[in-house]
Amino acid sequence: MSTRRQIVSDIRGMNKLLSSDILITDRLLDREAFSTALVFIKQATNRRMLFATPNLFTTLSCLKMKSVPIGECCEYASPYMVSRSVERIPKIAEGIFGLLVQNCVSIDNMKSYKESTPRRFANALKLGLKTDINVFWLFNGYLYCSNGNLEAINFTALFEEDVPNSLLCPDCECIPEKECDECLNPLDLPFKCPGYLEKAVKDEVAKRLLSGFLIIQEDETSNNKDETTRK
Repeated sequence: MSTRRQIVSDIRGMNKLLSSDILITDRLLDREAFSTALVFIKQATNRRMLFATPNLFTTLSCLKMKSVPIGECCEYASPYMVSRSVERIPKIAEGIFGLLVQNCVSIDNMKSYKESTPRRFANALKLGLKTDINVFWLFNGYLYCSNGNLEAINFTALFEEDVPNSLLCPDCECIPEKECDECLNPLDLPFKCPGYLEKAVKDEVAKRLLSGFLIIQEDETSNNKDETTRK
């Protein structure tokens, strides 16, 4: 899998204007490449594809959780306790079938949690229905789970934002130190995109940026002509 830095380098090498324009930073190219890849990925997931791709999603291993009352995430006064992530998590990509989440499982991978909503779970509590079903939901940037006794969980999703090092490299014995580098430059991380889509992404980004560059140049020329005419 290519790194984000390699994708940026490839895009710069596709046209002299892009390679020489100092206003187009590596960070800008990186963001353009990711947003373009996200469009292609969503098109595929909307056709029920790519959900089993192992290198597309990012896993928040050993995501720390804490016990909170369910009323924190919905208008329901109850002593019932659920679990909430200690930190906010990055924005998750969404398709026509919902959030692009691959899985939410216990640390020992023995228990899986299904996506739900706080309102749906609160309604089950109000109606006295079975509430020992394992579900998760997102609210105000936090991950919630129906099990109020969770201390940590593994959560795998496609994120639209960079995942902070505090989430990628938690202080947890279950993550080998050699597999986690807190000082790693984001550009040296893998480019989250299926290999067969990389060329299409690079072509689209280069085309869009080059088109914008030429439009700016044309506008400047037009302004000069107008000023010459007025003189």
